[in-house]
Amino acid sequence: MQDEVLTQLHELGELPELLERDLSVELTLAQTGWLDGETKLEPLYTQFGLLFEHWLTEITHRFGAPLFTEASEPVLAQDWYEEARQLAVWRRRDAYFLLAFVHHDKETPIYLAICEREGQTLKQ
Repeated sequence: MQDEVLTQLHELGELPELLERDLSVELTLAQTGWLDGETKLEPLYTQFGLLFEHWLTEITHRFGAPLFTEASEPVLAQDWYEEARQLAVWRRRDAYFLLAFVHHDKETPIYLAICEREGQTLKQ
C-alpha cells in the first residue's frame, strides 16, 4: 500500500526535549510510508526540503552555524551520509549532531531525522 503523505512525528517546539534523548540511534522527525514506482517524488522532496529548512533554522539558532552541509561540502556530506539528500552537521559535546533528509531509493520511505555520531572524523 502506498502512503505518500508526510507524517510529522515531532514538532519544532519539542526540540529542547528531543535534545535530551539518547540520539546515538536516529530519531525520525517526519516520514512517508513505503512508496511505489508511480510516486511523484518531486512534490515530496519539496515538502521535506522545506521541513529540513525549518529544523535547520531552529537547530542553528541553538547550536550556531553547522560545520558543514551538503550544499557547502557535497563530497564530505556524501562520505558522512550517502543517502542524505540534505544534511547539516554540528559539533555537540563529544559527538557530531546530524540533521538529515534521507531517501534510500524510489520505494523506501522518505524521512527527516536527527542523530549523534561519535568517533567520526572530519576529512577536509
